Amino acid sequence: MALNKSSIWFIQIFKLSKKETLATLFPEMLMLTAFTFAVVYLELNYFEKLHHLENAVSVF
Repeated sequence: MALNKSSIWFIQIFKLSKKETLATLFPEMLMLTAFTFAVVYLELNYFEKLHHLENAVSVF
């Protein structure tokens, strides 16, 4: 199947060179995402009884 010119632009979006910021920071972004999910999971499942933290951040 030959690629026509209208589909080439779509492929270029997902090609990352080593110099691009997204390609450089992608592993760190994945680690930050995994850490965030882990903290949220722990807060929702194991630390739900910590009432002294509920007033740590007040939203008006």
